[in-house]
Amino acid sequence: MRSATSFFDKTLFRSQLKHTWPLWLGYTALWLFLVPVALFSELSAYQGGYSAADASRLLLNTGVRGGVFISFVFGLFFAMLAFSHLTQSRATNGFHALPVRRETIFLTAYLTGLFCQVSSILVTFLLGAAISAPLHLSFWGVTAAAMGSAMLEAVFFYSFAALCMMMTGQILAAPVFYFVGNILVPGMEYLLRNFAGNFLYGYSGHTDVALGFLSPPLYMYTEVGIASIETCESDSYYVTAYALEHRSLMILAAYALAGLAIALIALLLYRTRKSEMTGSTVAFPWATPIFKYGVAFCTAVALGQLLYFFLFGQYRSSGSDSLPGTILCMAAAGLVGYFVAEMLIKKSFRVFRAGAKGAAIVSLALVLLGVAMSFDLTGYEKRVPDESEIESAFYTFSGMTNVTTDDADTIRRLTAAHRAIVKNRNEQARIADAWDADTLSQSDYGDIEPFHLRLTYYLKDGSQLSRSYYVYLRRSELTAPSSVTARVNALYMCRESVLCRVLGYGYEHLGDTPRFLDSYCYYYDENSNTKDYALTAAQAGQVYAALMQDVQDSDNGGSDIFAVQEHLYDSPIFFWLELYFESTNEKGRPVVYSLGPNVNNSTPNTLQVLSELLPELKSNTVTPPSDDGIDTLPATEDVSATESVN
Repeated sequence: MRSATSFFDKTLFRSQLKHTWPLWLGYTALWLFLVPVALFSELSAYQGGYSAADASRLLLNTGVRGGVFISFVFGLFFAMLAFSHLTQSRATNGFHALPVRRETIFLTAYLTGLFCQVSSILVTFLLGAAISAPLHLSFWGVTAAAMGSAMLEAVFFYSFAALCMMMTGQILAAPVFYFVGNILVPGMEYLLRNFAGNFLYGYSGHTDVALGFLSPPLYMYTEVGIASIETCESDSYYVTAYALEHRSLMILAAYALAGLAIALIALLLYRTRKSEMTGSTVAFPWATPIFKYGVAFCTAVALGQLLYFFLFGQYRSSGSDSLPGTILCMAAAGLVGYFVAEMLIKKSFRVFRAGAKGAAIVSLALVLLGVAMSFDLTGYEKRVPDESEIESAFYTFSGMTNVTTDDADTIRRLTAAHRAIVKNRNEQARIADAWDADTLSQSDYGDIEPFHLRLTYYLKDGSQLSRSYYVYLRRSELTAPSSVTARVNALYMCRESVLCRVLGYGYEHLGDTPRFLDSYCYYYDENSNTKDYALTAAQAGQVYAALMQDVQDSDNGGSDIFAVQEHLYDSPIFFWLELYFESTNEKGRPVVYSLGPNVNNSTPNTLQVLSELLPELKSNTVTPPSDDGIDTLPATEDVSATESVN
């Protein structure tokens, strides 16, 4: 009677262990090889030169990253053995005829597989700790972290595999459910984002995957990190140990808790699972439609796009995929997936007549998807937030000008350019196709210049809106106020854009009162010979003042986007200018930063000042370097070395 009311049955546990011991032995042998044997081998090879840091790194890498793949593979094997009776009618009937509750059968089988894994990890890492003892390696600081990580990973993967065993009655279907389940969501997200990126105008997230955590093996391997611990000895820092990052421990703990929740779900499913479902691909009738349409949808998204590429895509210009053609290929692939799922469920090839209704639903759903995207029924492409909704914004031109701003005028220019691009979508698409196909007229080639604009709005409600556009600007439309060219030019030439473009890397640290220090200019002649010039603080201040004048002139209409682009690589000299200055950080402490301005013919004031300082700009000849390789320029009296330059 005890076995009928308890949640654990010792007799059943011993029986399960006898059934599981070969896998248990192999699992233990693998951990023995990876931990104590590996540690002993390293200690012997280095003959006393092996440090505590080396040992801690090996233990953590094995427990954390090695544990991911070991638990991923063996978690499935242990679950398949523990619940193998669910895939054989005779065994199922035998287990369910025992005078024990289903809860007892499940928990005993579940704990058997978990015990095998946890015990092997515990023993092997304790042996590793013993081998590392001569290095004075702390067991609780490193070994326990590595061992605990491996155990937490084992809990999740084993529990997920147990759930997969509950969902099917076929032993070969369980690995398919398991592997697909571990990559399905982020994989489908990536494919859907790629699909949307081909057909949604302005889509910017086709390479980003937000649901990567739903691929546990990849997420654990990439996100769980190991931190180095440094010790200062004689003013030098040495890595003396490694430790598991706190964030990494939280990630693993979250997955383990999720694993326990999954195990509870598996238990609830087992309580209601019918014995006659043994041998079925899907063990629960309510899950059958999910399986059929899930397979159809995944096949449509994955194989449909691949089919389109092989049939049409490789012969078309970039960015010119046909939405109707893609939807047609996806529908064909979706129908194949749907009927294959029907065959697996009914174990028959005669499914076409009975499955006609479901096939029609799949086809209709994909057609509606195409219609929704063609007519932008969601309003995605037309969405431009109102200026009152925007907290701040970020934009970049071809990766060269990167601006983050909350300036009202800049945001106004950004939204105006955005609206103009959206309104001019059809013309932009026509030019893009002609540009890719090399069918533009000679006059158009001389008039049109392509740019890549990427933008992100940070809205006051906490959300974000990002878009990415390849825009084709016409020189002939520069003076048309409402044109895309004029709107984009107004954004490109606004003060914040010019500051970023002209001042270059480091401008965000300038603050209101930077104090310039000694700076340098590195000159390269036509033979790639170099000459270095040292600038005084006063001279660096002069150059900065000239740069700010160029910024002001550009903001007042002194240049345009086409002139700036033409001047990017046509400087009369080749040099790198570094201006060192002192400013304050976010804590109010003085910090030295460097400024790397972009000087060319679009910054005439700066070139004029430099021409007065650098002989190469006057004579266009290279002066032999001084003995120390650095020439000191004569100081000017315009700016004091201790004065702040605005």
